[in-house]
Amino acid sequence: MNRGLFKTIKKLATSVVIVLPLVASDTHSHDMLDTDELFEHFLASDFNNETNVKMWRISALNNADHGSIGPVDERRPVLQEETEYNAVVSLSIDGNNICTGTIVEFEGYQATKRGSIIATAAHCLKDVDPSNIVMHGDYQQNNVVWEYAMQAEGTWIHPFYEDYNIGVSEGHVDSRADIGLIFTTTVTPAQVKPALFEAVDLEKFWRDIEKDFNSATQQQQEHTSQSSRITMAGFSGDKSGLTTHERVDILSFNRHSVITSVGDISPRASGGPNFEVDETGGAIKLNSNGQPVVFAVNSGVQPHTNTEPQPEKAFSTALDNIMLLTVPFLQAKETGYDACFPAEQQATVTVAEDSGLNRRYGPATDHGMLAELEDKPSALKAGDVVTIHADYTNHLGQQWALVTGPDGRTGFTSKNYLKYQDRHCLKF
Repeated sequence: MNRGLFKTIKKLATSVVIVLPLVASDTHSHDMLDTDELFEHFLASDFNNETNVKMWRISALNNADHGSIGPVDERRPVLQEETEYNAVVSLSIDGNNICTGTIVEFEGYQATKRGSIIATAAHCLKDVDPSNIVMHGDYQQNNVVWEYAMQAEGTWIHPFYEDYNIGVSEGHVDSRADIGLIFTTTVTPAQVKPALFEAVDLEKFWRDIEKDFNSATQQQQEHTSQSSRITMAGFSGDKSGLTTHERVDILSFNRHSVITSVGDISPRASGGPNFEVDETGGAIKLNSNGQPVVFAVNSGVQPHTNTEPQPEKAFSTALDNIMLLTVPFLQAKETGYDACFPAEQQATVTVAEDSGLNRRYGPATDHGMLAELEDKPSALKAGDVVTIHADYTNHLGQQWALVTGPDGRTGFTSKNYLKYQDRHCLKF
C-alpha cells in the first residue's frame, strides 16, 4: 500500500456511518449472455458526442433517485483505449444490471481452482444465489470490441457485514464491512489484465496513521490531506456506460476501513473500484506488472436531506488482509519449498464453565464485541471448538486469533484461552 495516500489524512470519528447503497432503484431486464461467449460489436459513439466510449451493450438505468453528484458532475465516460479499466465489469443479478465489480488478484494468494475473482460491495451479494449472478465485460482488440460473460459459482461476504447492518433501515447500508468477492470458473480473457487489490493490515496501518498524524504539524497535516486523491469508477444509473471520476479528494479514512471522499457516483456504481493514483496525483497507479492498483470498492452515499439536497460525499470500503484467510475459494500461493499452511486448524475454548470468551471486531479490547443475537451470542463458551484462521500479535504485544465458532460467526478472540489441536498442513 502506498502509505503516502493516507499517511496523515484528517481523522474521522469512529462513529457509525449509515449511508445509501448504490444499487439501482429501478431495473430493466435483458437477455444474459451464455458463459464464455465472445462476439464482436461496433464501437459506441453516442455518449456526450465522444467516440470509442467504453459502453456496455445493455441500456443503463435512468432517473436514479440518489447519488453523490454535487452541483458539478465531474464524471466522464471511459474510453475503450483506456485499458486500465478493462477489468471493471457490470454485475447482472437475477437478470438485472444493478452493480459494478472488478476482476482482481491478491498478492500472495490464488484461487483454489482455475477461474477468476471479482471484488464488489457486500450489499450487492446479500441473499443472492451465485447461480443468479453474471458478470459482463469487454475489451478492444484490433479496433474491434469483444464482450465476455462470467457465471458466478460462489460468493464471500465480509464476516462482519451482517453484524454491522443489524437494525439498519431498508435502503441503507453500514459501510464498515461492505465488501464481498465472487468466484467464477470462467478464466479472464488474456487481453484483460486483472487489477491488483491491495488488502492491508488495517489495524497496524491505522495505528501508524494515528502516530504519524499526532506527530505532524498542522501545516503537514493540511498539505498531505489536500494531496490525497483516488480515481473512482462504476456503471451509473444515469449514464450509458462506464464512467470515472478522476483525482477525487479523500476527506478521511477511519479505523473501520471506511474511506470518505467527494466522489461523484450514482446507483449501479456499488462495488466499483477505487484506484490508487501515481505520485503526481493524476494517472491510475500501475504496479511492475502493469496492473492497475485497487484498494477499496464503492459502498454508498450520504443521504439527501432538506438542508443538503445535493450532498457530495461518497463512502468506500477497504479490505483488511487478514480477512482473506476466511475466503473459501482463496489459498496461499505455492512458495517453491516445503511449506506448511494451516488447514482448518482447530482449537478448544478453555474458559471456566460459568464464563465466556468474547469475540471482537478487531485484535484488541478497544474493539467492540460482536452483536448479541438471540440464537448466536457474541461470546464463546467453555468446550466450544473453533476454526483458527490466523494468529495475530497486536500493538501491545497481546496474542489474538481470528476464529469462526460452531455458530458460524467469525471474530477476534484472546489466544490465551484457546487450546490448539494437532496442526494439519496443506502441501503445495
